[in-house]
Amino acid sequence: MSYIERNPEKCFGMPSLRNRRITVYDLVIMLFLEPEKEAYLADLQVSKDQAIEALEYCSQQLCKQDKIHNISPFCDGCILRTVAEGYIFEEDLYYEAEDNNGKKCTFSKESHLEIFGGSMQEFKAEEEGAATWIIAQSLLTSGAIK
Repeated sequence: MSYIERNPEKCFGMPSLRNRRITVYDLVIMLFLEPEKEAYLADLQVSKDQAIEALEYCSQQLCKQDKIHNISPFCDGCILRTVAEGYIFEEDLYYEAEDNNGKKCTFSKESHLEIFGGSMQEFKAEEEGAATWIIAQSLLTSGAIK
């Protein structure tokens, strides 16, 4: 991997593009969400080769092998990190409310300042993180980056 690095002084040691502050996770998620992938890459000044290498790194879960002492090998936002850190979503701490139009919001039972604009299930998914390697695999197999 020539475009991906793990530097404890950059991006909290998460896998990122060499000499850039763009994590593999951020690139994978934005390529998944962004309909104009080539324009997005051009705006970031990221080459197609860099993007493909980031997708390959993620899809193969190379982060598991690419460790730095005392730093989580996983990207913040990936469910692999959530699992490794032992985080468990405590559904009992929240309640879901629905308005007359069927829109759902999730609220903390302990603090009225913590509000999520979606269902309990959506909130849980957001808190736990994405199965980023599966997203990366789908982007590679679909030929999203040409």
